Amino acid sequence: MTKDEGIMGWLVTSFFGLCFLVFLIQLIPDSTQLLLTEDGFTITSLFRSHFTKWTDVKSFEIGYLGRNKAIMFDYVDSHKEHKTGKSIAKQLSGSHGALPSTYGMKVTELLTLMNESKKKYGAQQGA
Repeated sequence: MTKDEGIMGWLVTSFFGLCFLVFLIQLIPDSTQLLLTEDGFTITSLFRSHFTKWTDVKSFEIGYLGRNKAIMFDYVDSHKEHKTGKSIAKQLSGSHGALPSTYGMKVTELLTLMNESKKKYGAQQGA
């Protein structure tokens, strides 16, 4: 393809090569995970982590990312971080954020786990 199509062939080859590299990275243990603690939850994707406090989340619910069911969430009104990102996400999906995976669980089971954790630990922090 790179011989016949020139630059377009190289672009296609590079794109799919990058996709394959991302796929391989996701197979490495701990590169993608959801960690629940008393303080909140940490989402790790491609070794990059983002922590969210239970008290910063207003609610969890089932929604859709494309055709796939996902756990969506909205931040409390007092949450001031990521204003632009939250606004764009809200317009596109109807929620401020979403878990990127169900981590091998059924979406309803993960929703129950997230809501129970928020209720249990968020209440301890005065939420």
